[in-house]
Amino acid sequence: MFSVLERYILKEIFQTLLGVSFVLLIIVISVSLVRFLGDAASGDIPSNLIFTLITLKGLKYFFTLILPISLYLSFLLALGRLYRDNEMVAINAAGIGPGKLFKIAIMISLPLTLLSIWVMLFVVPKTVLIGYQIVDNASQKMEVTGLSASRFKEVGGGRQVIYVEEISEDRKIAKNVFIYTKQNNRDIVFSAAISKITYNEIGERYLVLVNGYRYDGTPGEADYRTSYYKEHAVKLISNVEFSKSGKRDWKPTRELLKSKDSYDIGELQWRISLPLSVFFLSLFAIPIAKANPRQGRYGKLMVAMLACIAYYILLNLSKSQVSKGILSPLLGMWWVHMLMFASTLLLLGKQLGYSWLFTRKRKIVRKSQ
Repeated sequence: MFSVLERYILKEIFQTLLGVSFVLLIIVISVSLVRFLGDAASGDIPSNLIFTLITLKGLKYFFTLILPISLYLSFLLALGRLYRDNEMVAINAAGIGPGKLFKIAIMISLPLTLLSIWVMLFVVPKTVLIGYQIVDNASQKMEVTGLSASRFKEVGGGRQVIYVEEISEDRKIAKNVFIYTKQNNRDIVFSAAISKITYNEIGERYLVLVNGYRYDGTPGEADYRTSYYKEHAVKLISNVEFSKSGKRDWKPTRELLKSKDSYDIGELQWRISLPLSVFFLSLFAIPIAKANPRQGRYGKLMVAMLACIAYYILLNLSKSQVSKGILSPLLGMWWVHMLMFASTLLLLGKQLGYSWLFTRKRKIVRKSQ
């Protein structure tokens, strides 16, 4: 299927792809690790969840960021080395020109693009939702499990205040508990000899008080009521702002397809556009990687990276405009991909002459006939 020279080019590209992907993955993991370690140190999440959250985050960023940039850089660096060492001259003389290079780029990038589209549409939303649920559940538990003996603890942004005199080692049972809360503009204080934390079927948290008193009244008035109870459950107010609030990256794709909301349309196009960047960046890398030996291996790397940055900036801008209803969904983000493809053809025409493009087109038509 591939000639010896084509296999040689493929080997160079895949070796570079593995190296660049590894480096970028280490960078993403390191940044995520620093962030989650900070959250664990501040008591927002338990330390035993750090590895799980990094794995979920790494899967998301691999297909949205690492894979497109890694493949783009692998073409730039591998072909740049061939141009620098004058190997590309011999390769071209052997009959492998831009057309064969585009064939190699399509053979590599097209399967990866299709795989990325499937992952972005059906896998990543599930992993994002799992990550949000893990963080939210951990944050809710840390609000209460963060209680310390003989110290007051505000829960729900100060709407409730809890004091415990003693707490067990497993942090599930507390002794000599006092809770202040407000209901219907009345101050209520609960006291109990023993308490424990329970959850109902929908995950709401309750502090079950055993053998205690309830003091109900308004400060400055004489209508205080005192009542004794053997067991009483107090619903704990949460101050946790759910991670997925106002976000759409966790929504299933089938919901986005049915939705007419502009923000959902923008999210759907974003999920498709990021994988498409794998394909269009790979094609763009073929003409922009061409360099004179005197330019060195990294002669056009800066220009190529600026073009890549501009590409993603335009995608982000288009997503924002579609989400706000300013840009038509029909135009959406697709014009950015077409602009990148047009830039690829313009660079190729400038290097080889525009007549080469039409010559190739006529040959393809004759072969199809």
